[in-house]
Amino acid sequence: MSEIDFEELDCQLAELVDQAKQAKNALERRRSLNQLLRLLSQPRVLHPPQRTDHPPGVHRDLYNETCQRVWLYICCNIEKYDPQRASVRKWVNFLIDKRFIDVVKERNGKRITYVADISELDNAAPEEAISDAQILREYLSQDSTGEFREKHLRGHSEANFQAIALRRLDNINWDAISAEFKIPVSSLSTFYQRCLENKKILQLLKEPLNN
Repeated sequence: MSEIDFEELDCQLAELVDQAKQAKNALERRRSLNQLLRLLSQPRVLHPPQRTDHPPGVHRDLYNETCQRVWLYICCNIEKYDPQRASVRKWVNFLIDKRFIDVVKERNGKRITYVADISELDNAAPEEAISDAQILREYLSQDSTGEFREKHLRGHSEANFQAIALRRLDNINWDAISAEFKIPVSSLSTFYQRCLENKKILQLLKEPLNN
């Protein structure tokens, strides 16, 4: 197994973080983040929490769940990384250590806390996890390809999938949406459901949650 040049790796990771921060659109940002996560996922790059009180299989499952949460946090909060405080690897290892504890607590039915930022390396404080709804809201709002705005009710460009989906994410009921667009609830809900069953739309909606 070849040795890892950690100095070169740290430079690559830092460069990808900068690229993600400075990305001109969601697609560029996603590409940089995907490359960043691929490098971080390589064997021996990160240090899994050492816990001897879990069987190997359970420990592996807990660690995998932890990594998924950390990857999600990084994708939503890459701007919070401060290179003046730590390397990318140290930041990610710090997040993994804290979230591993939370995953174990969740498995045991206890309250979960999340570390907010690298600024808390010295004094970690809890923060709510970024929810799937928040990720989708940001992704829908950006709509870098225009696909979500393009899908709309015939003759009502303002009643497009993006607009309706954002309102549904905000728990606005169909009657209120109907009153706003002056379109019957049945027409709006049928259109919305048809969009959700569209393979292309469905694939696009899965991207920010899978990456």
